[in-house]
Amino acid sequence: MAVVGGILATVLGVVLGSILTGRSQRSTWIRDRQLEAYAAIIREGTRAQLVLREHFKGHIHRVDWTPWNEALATISLEGYSKAHFR
Repeated sequence: MAVVGGILATVLGVVLGSILTGRSQRSTWIRDRQLEAYAAIIREGTRAQLVLREHFKGHIHRVDWTPWNEALATISLEGYSKAHFR
């Protein structure tokens, strides 16, 4: 009987350990993705400001908003994942 109890305790420990490890890794992954999204929005916001400055000076005639829109979409999706997948 003690052997069965030992086996059950071991199996329970392994299952609980894997659940807790998975939860921790998922949290770390989400946090890392959010930090990447924040860095991208800051980087692209700065780039857009510099490009707009040159545009208003008349040095360039067309502003490419694609990188800004991609960074904005990424940060929006990361906010959504934070709210819905925790």
